[in-house]
Amino acid sequence: MSENEVYSALGAAVAQRRKALGLTQAEVAERIGLRRASVANIETGRQRVLLHQVYALANALDLEGIYLLVPNHVQAESNAPTLPMDEGQVTSLQRRQIERTIQQALTRGRPLQRGSS
Repeated sequence: MSENEVYSALGAAVAQRRKALGLTQAEVAERIGLRRASVANIETGRQRVLLHQVYALANALDLEGIYLLVPNHVQAESNAPTLPMDEGQVTSLQRRQIERTIQQALTRGRPLQRGSS
């Protein structure tokens, strides 16, 4: 999966969830601290998204975790092992461990407090 395809898939997932919740792009933008045009660009795959913004999007869209916004499969360009991305392949314990590891990396070892993004 190319870089552009990853961002297009992420944007499609954001748009689909936003519409399912009956939210406007402006409402999502307000929740995550971006402009409506940025949300529109994210949804079409034209704007790159930082990791903390993916967390903010998942939170704004009332999702359990960021894994629900990423493509179900990402083809590795190397022979390196990959993590399963399908919800059925990742246990809830694994999901919590992955998210905790990312949160610790983002906060330099300080646990991320609930409600912050």
